[in-house]
Amino acid sequence: MTITHINPPELHTSPVFSQGVLAEGGRTLYIGGQNGTDATGAIVPGGVAAQAAQAMRNVLAVRRRRQRRNRYISLLPKVSCKLQLRPYFRLE
Repeated sequence: MTITHINPPELHTSPVFSQGVLAEGGRTLYIGGQNGTDATGAIVPGGVAAQAAQAMRNVLAVRRRRQRRNRYISLLPKVSCKLQLRPYFRLE
C-alpha cells in the first residue's frame, strides 16, 4: 500500500508529523488533529470561536490539497469529524 503524506503550504509544518496521510490502497484520508493555528504555528487571535473556525479551515485545507492531486478524493465519504473544547475555556 502506498502512503502519501499531505502538508499544505498554508498550514504549519512539523518534522515529526504530517497534517494528513492518504492510504492509496483504501482511498482513505486521515487528517491529523488540527488546532487554531496559522501557517507559522501561532495561535490565531480572537478567542476560542476564532480558533475553532481556524481548526476547521485547517481540516478543509488538507482535504483541498489532496483533491488537487486525486480526483477520486471528492468521492470519499466524510466518516468522522470531532471538535473538542477543553472545559477551562470560557465561551463568550
